[in-house]
Amino acid sequence: MKYRIECEAFGALHLRKKNKGNRVTLNVPESTTYRQLLISHLKFSPVHVKYLTLMSNGRKVEDLSERIDGPARVTILMPVGGG
Repeated sequence: MKYRIECEAFGALHLRKKNKGNRVTLNVPESTTYRQLLISHLKFSPVHVKYLTLMSNGRKVEDLSERIDGPARVTILMPVGGG
């Protein structure tokens, strides 16, 4: 079974799939983790993944090794500094 995942990136992030702006919709296997989504499906560098913040269906993803639980809307945010 596959899950439909809608992804949207903000800031200077660009998704490496053909998409409309910074949005893309993917169908991924139900056992996919958030880390796999970022690295295998969206082609983010494994080195940079640890700096990203993910929201899934309005909830912050605390552990990227967590499996995606059903269809989801995933928001990808980059760190923002200030001072």
